[in-house]
Amino acid sequence: MSVVVVEPPEDPVVSLEEAKAHLRVDHDDDDDYIESLVKVATATIDGPTGWLGRCLVEQTLEWRGPSFGPCDGRLPYPPVVEIESVKYDDGAGAEQTVPDADYRLIGQPNQPRVVLGYGASWPSARCQDEAVRIRYIAGWPVETAGEGEGAITTWTGPAPIKHAVLMMVAELYENREVATDAPRTELPFAVTALLSTFRVFA
Repeated sequence: MSVVVVEPPEDPVVSLEEAKAHLRVDHDDDDDYIESLVKVATATIDGPTGWLGRCLVEQTLEWRGPSFGPCDGRLPYPPVVEIESVKYDDGAGAEQTVPDADYRLIGQPNQPRVVLGYGASWPSARCQDEAVRIRYIAGWPVETAGEGEGAITTWTGPAPIKHAVLMMVAELYENREVATDAPRTELPFAVTALLSTFRVFA
């Protein structure tokens, strides 16, 4: 069983303007560097490889397993926006699609599951790895106000998560050199405190 990112997020949790305001940077010399730090900080906690066990910005994931049974319908890395498709390989190895009417999404926002619709049953999938594939969109959306260069984008997820990302960006920006030879295995205490109530364990 595995979950892969099919389409990564396109928008940042924190905009360049928000990051610069937090850092109190009023020049443009470090814009590219600050944007890279936002990506690094976000990647540390976001999605299937992140510490938080959640998807932050909307992205497309795919759950892959040998049958419909092992996941018990649970879709990792919430919140789940929608299920795009449920596909499987039949006994002959041909890919088939389960009709939308045969399943529904429940348990939002923290325990999303795909379950059978009334009177439906899961089909028999071929006995092999990744015979069943559930593709879904997970993460909080980014809203855009205005158009063109004056457009303002705002991530709609929880404020503590956003502030944690800003704190991580600030630490990386202000401490550009490695302070110790010992590898860091934990997030900074203040960041952990902000994120802990949102963490999802497998």
